[in-house]
Amino acid sequence: MPSLSRSRPWLGAVLALGLVATACSEESPTAPATSTILFSYAAAPAGTPPASYPSGCIRSVIRTHVSVSWKEPRVSMSEQSEGRFEVQISGAPVGRELSVAVADPNACFRNPTGRATSGVYANGVRLTRFVSAGPEGPRFLFRVAADGSVTP
Repeated sequence: MPSLSRSRPWLGAVLALGLVATACSEESPTAPATSTILFSYAAAPAGTPPASYPSGCIRSVIRTHVSVSWKEPRVSMSEQSEGRFEVQISGAPVGRELSVAVADPNACFRNPTGRATSGVYANGVRLTRFVSAGPEGPRFLFRVAADGSVTP
């Protein structure tokens, strides 16, 4: 009886390819779970202008925008009505502590960073944990679940 390798030389190559394909087709790790967040900002009135005009702050803020910890660059917010802004951002990692900073030119009249210190919402939940220091500057901290629910 002739050997398989002499009568069908291609059979060994097919078997070897099958083994490699099986090893490579094992389930790969799944991508981390993410969620989409709708940020809303209810801007406080500008108030009384300070003695010195905050032109440097206003130039750096330019227009109302957010900076989030999981994505660059900053994203401009759309004005929905007078003093109310929104933006939807996807890719928020689920279950981790995240942060968002809202910059508003009118906030330059209240603080030198132009960062909002109140009136910030994520998926309809008011954010309350505000940190004023750190490498990323003043911002709100929160967590998001896979269903989009937010814990401030």
